[in-house]
Amino acid sequence: RGRRARVDAFHDFLLSLSAEPEPSFQALVATLLSVQCRDGVALRAMTRLRDALGGQCVVAAVTAATRETIEDAVSCCNYKRTKARYVKEVAAAIRAKHRGVVPRTVVELKTLPGVGPKIAHLVASVAFGEASGVVVDAHVRRVASRLGWTTDAESRSAEATRARMEEWLPREEWERATLALIAHGQETCDARKPRCGECAVANACPSAGTFDGVRAAPKVAGKLIDVEDLAL
Repeated sequence: RGRRARVDAFHDFLLSLSAEPEPSFQALVATLLSVQCRDGVALRAMTRLRDALGGQCVVAAVTAATRETIEDAVSCCNYKRTKARYVKEVAAAIRAKHRGVVPRTVVELKTLPGVGPKIAHLVASVAFGEASGVVVDAHVRRVASRLGWTTDAESRSAEATRARMEEWLPREEWERATLALIAHGQETCDARKPRCGECAVANACPSAGTFDGVRAAPKVAGKLIDVEDLAL
């Protein structure tokens, strides 16, 4: 539950931004910071960045700040230099090309510096309420592959994984499925040492128990890890 709670907290934070100044920009920045980073760390970096910018993470404040100021604020994140550069560049691009307003469509979002399909779909969902696609990060790609939902070739590509999942997954379940798969990947289905003995879906998983050569015994009822917890 602990990691699931942290994933839910990050998602809830993104949704809560509607009451903040420039909520779509803040959602975009927070999502950029979350790439290959624990959600709790990304939240801490976002709080520090707001403080460093005088309390508001808005386009004008980011544009006016030095890269060093931003880098110092997000220093708890992986790839702090790259992320600080993208935060600066994305603010400049939004100001120069979009009149200071974050574009709404996935196509336009993907033209921004550092924004790929995962970030674009997530921002479209939480900032604009557009279920434009399944958000596929490394956790979603790994869990989908191990469950046999994608072929080996598809599992190497986030976009191929997204396309395959969207073929059969109902659109209204895209957001919940994303959160559940990310949380499961963080909590149970680890990249190197998956805890198959704690997995709620081990009996339905063709990969269960194949990582250490011994098939893990399923846990007794009532002791199973809840899969419905969730990136980048």
